Amino acid sequence: MNLSFSVERNVIKVILNVVFWLLIAALVGYGVSLSHEEDRTFLSLLLQGSMGITLFIVPAVYFNTLVLIPRLLIKRKYWQYALSVLFFAAIWPPLPIYISNMADARFFGTKPEDFDQPFSTVGIFVILFVVVLSTLVNMTYRAIWHSRKVGEIENERLNTELMMLRNQISPHFFFNTLNNLYALALEESKETPDVILKLSEMMRYTLYDCNTAYVPLSGEVTYLCNYISLQQIRHHQQVEITFEQYIDDQDVVICPLILIVFLENAFKHGVDSSENGSFVRMNLKADSQEINFTVINSVGERVVDEGGIGLENVQKRLELVYGSKYSLKAERAVDVFSVDLTIKLD
Repeated sequence: MNLSFSVERNVIKVILNVVFWLLIAALVGYGVSLSHEEDRTFLSLLLQGSMGITLFIVPAVYFNTLVLIPRLLIKRKYWQYALSVLFFAAIWPPLPIYISNMADARFFGTKPEDFDQPFSTVGIFVILFVVVLSTLVNMTYRAIWHSRKVGEIENERLNTELMMLRNQISPHFFFNTLNNLYALALEESKETPDVILKLSEMMRYTLYDCNTAYVPLSGEVTYLCNYISLQQIRHHQQVEITFEQYIDDQDVVICPLILIVFLENAFKHGVDSSENGSFVRMNLKADSQEINFTVINSVGERVVDEGGIGLENVQKRLELVYGSKYSLKAERAVDVFSVDLTIKLD
């Protein structure tokens, strides 16, 4: 649990305690205002009432919140809790009332005939009311704290899972690229150094720039362009590749390494299975409201192994990061496969 969460928890506790005692003080003040003792000042009556609260109510509240609730109510021992409250309400009032009567006689000149009766049903009902009120406040605090705690645990779980998914996707892509590099090296291609340079740039991006929840969309676009360049080298410029971009807001950010999955799949499961006339057509539109990315690629008759973690990975990541603020459509026709991703940013 982090420090800010602990501080927030303590703040909530203090606020609820203050609200509770202000409510009790308001009730006492109301009772004092109804008093008709003309020889007494309001301050004197208020002090007398406050002393009664300190002796009569405060111990009952904290005995309930510190002992009965944690040991019985929280552990779902409802009958034991109810009986304990009734028993406490029955035996507690006489002692503080007796002490209060003595203090009233000494400090406020209360006459014996005006003393409160230690063994009256009024005291029992007052204790029951106070206990019920303190229980409601305490359970409200516990519910708020529990909700916040669950929320933080869930966020930590999501962040951990998101990090694991992101760590999966980089090796997945670079494994395929290294295979391509190996093939070029076997051919002693002059393009091998260029491939190594672009691969280095892409690795630098994934290692150093993608360690945050969101990255500038421009960085993702550069990453896509480097990938396209590698594929063009690999396919000897024999694949028709178009990438249209319409980015109205340069400050747009996106979860890193989302778009590359669809482009990679277009080559792995589309272009690589096509004999002739292969193509990949991409369109990226972005403004302050949403990001839309579409990929249309040719699909051949030859079946390519569709195993791997790419698409499943990106769907999980979209769900974790954007929740219901995204839509993903994938359609397969006879010789064309298309993907349409829309992410709402507002």
